[in-house]
Amino acid sequence: MGRRLVLVVEWPVLGGAERHALGVARELLETGAALEVVALTKEDGRFKDKIVSLGIPWHAWPIDWAGGRVARLAALSRFSLRLRGLRPEALVSYCKRPNVFCGLVWHATGASTCIWNQRDVIGWTRINPMLVRRAALGTPVHIANSRTARDFLVSELDLPPERIRIVLNGVDGVRPRRDRDEWRSVFGIPPEALVVTMAAHFTHRKDHATLMRAWQRVCDISDRPVVLVLAGRSGGTEAAAKALAFDLGLEAASVRFLGDVEDMPGLLEASDVAVLSSRSESYPNALLESMTAGLPVAGTDIPGIREVVGEHELRFLAPPGDHEALARALHELLSSRGLREQLGAQNSSLVSTRNRRSAATLAVEVISGALHESNPSALPSAR
Repeated sequence: MGRRLVLVVEWPVLGGAERHALGVARELLETGAALEVVALTKEDGRFKDKIVSLGIPWHAWPIDWAGGRVARLAALSRFSLRLRGLRPEALVSYCKRPNVFCGLVWHATGASTCIWNQRDVIGWTRINPMLVRRAALGTPVHIANSRTARDFLVSELDLPPERIRIVLNGVDGVRPRRDRDEWRSVFGIPPEALVVTMAAHFTHRKDHATLMRAWQRVCDISDRPVVLVLAGRSGGTEAAAKALAFDLGLEAASVRFLGDVEDMPGLLEASDVAVLSSRSESYPNALLESMTAGLPVAGTDIPGIREVVGEHELRFLAPPGDHEALARALHELLSSRGLREQLGAQNSSLVSTRNRRSAATLAVEVISGALHESNPSALPSAR
């Protein structure tokens, strides 16, 4: 019997953090570890489905953080007792609330160590900054998915840089289910049209509004059919994005809202350019997957995106919120097939060079090392 580990996540959807957690879970299972997953929500989603399909127990334990101090302490106490009932030897948490809550209670759960996974660079809303700092400083191991995320932990929480292990995001190498022609046929996109795709859930920080305004300008100056494809889970900003598209006079044929797309490799194969208009990112999987697919990318000029793209792509990054600059970048990419092919080949080569070993394997090695340090009879190292 392998060691017992509990993965704690925020959501059941299959975003970047959840993709990484899924890869880690698969690697850990191969080492003989016994796994359980705890989610801080009762919602269902593709990540939950994939975890359950691996035979890993899934626990939905929402934590109500809206009450006063006493209510919050009681919620943490219940969370701690539930985790203790799973008899974990290590807690592995992903993203804001799971990181903080596990960092606060892991000692009381009987676990010998706790691994904090920093996957973003946005603040901890509704959680007292002193609690966040206490949780971070009390967590023995921190994994950051980029230098940007590491610098965030150092600047925001005063963590010593040497305590933070960097494991860059990777791409899982899933093959397309549909080819370019099939994808375009399903959505009625003509063969001669150029397709720009943004893969991002509808949240405020993805800033779909700036992209919509940029796209209006691209449509006005383009001399051939262009289609903007938006793939991502419906969220608080989708209705506003659709309303803005209508107000800007964007035709339905020029903007497609696809919802949560499972066959992202197929959609990217049907695309010509990828874009990400976010105001905040750590090391976005959306761009990594697009670059792996051989696409040129445009986006916002923020640290997390600059870290992903190579020097050859920096000129296609626009200041956050600057729709005119983003429109110019997109138009330049759409105007030259040769440029798109050159940049796409460079992007594919860059990602391949960086990711000679999978992110999941590297993360499992960090987890294994943490268990060895906390207990000599530790989990075997991943291959």
